[in-house]
Amino acid sequence: MKGLILAAGFGKRLRPITLKKPKALVPVLNLPMIERNIHFLKSHGISEIIINTHYMHEQIEEYISKNDFGIPIHTVFEPRILGTGGAIRNVSNLWKNEPLLVINGDVITDIDISRAYEWHLKNKALATLILHHYPRFKKIDIDSAHHITRIKKKEESGCLSFTGIHILDPDIINLMPYGAFDIVDFYREMIRKEFFIKGYVSYGHYWRDIGTIEDYIKANREALKGSSVFLHKTSAIHPSAKFTGWAIVGKNCVIEEYSCISRSILWENTIIGKGIKVTDSIVTGGKIREDLKNIVA
Repeated sequence: MKGLILAAGFGKRLRPITLKKPKALVPVLNLPMIERNIHFLKSHGISEIIINTHYMHEQIEEYISKNDFGIPIHTVFEPRILGTGGAIRNVSNLWKNEPLLVINGDVITDIDISRAYEWHLKNKALATLILHHYPRFKKIDIDSAHHITRIKKKEESGCLSFTGIHILDPDIINLMPYGAFDIVDFYREMIRKEFFIKGYVSYGHYWRDIGTIEDYIKANREALKGSSVFLHKTSAIHPSAKFTGWAIVGKNCVIEEYSCISRSILWENTIIGKGIKVTDSIVTGGKIREDLKNIVA
């Protein structure tokens, strides 16, 4: 099975932290999202990965080229962003002979996609959306045979939520238009025409979309798994520095004497000056010389 990580987006909801990095390289517990998803897909037997790029594509391409992940990984640059549907159609030459698993690049999860893939093969759908019961994004109805009957425009009580992970049969390629389009709108059209788009419902898993600052902070706190502080081994912390609440400190950071870090995330190559207090902040690099209590880019 091959996988596609959707990583071309502008990350507008994550600004200002995506003014320096594309969303795919934003770190959660010091590990970039793209690497988290590569490891996740590999753990479920994905043997080849495609990554579509557009915004700050050079950074993603460089990161992939400098790391050996043990399987073939292709980056496909879109000069004009193609949307979630156009991106899938654009790489159809790389998956025309077998199903493709697609995952949004801003999702962290431990869903059993191997089981979902087996279910997809057994049920012979053109596409299988992995769904779950979640308090947000509730827009999808399925019937007793797991056919998706509606994808609504607005959230509605009693509906299921899309995880951002779906499996597509190669037979769907010829039904897709060329150019830019949204895959969910395409699925709506397929359902209207009575093609079989199915929903696999997952239970008992972890799932987090990091698409907003609030959710990005939650994802980091959840990744701590009960610990209060996570320090990268390459960082230099003065013995007099203090941590309160929780904190994540990235690669090659320096925290000088009498500084205090509270409820904050420091990206790599951040220097916190002597006596500086950093509270409720995301610091994306550079030397900090004044006390902070906000989101910093």
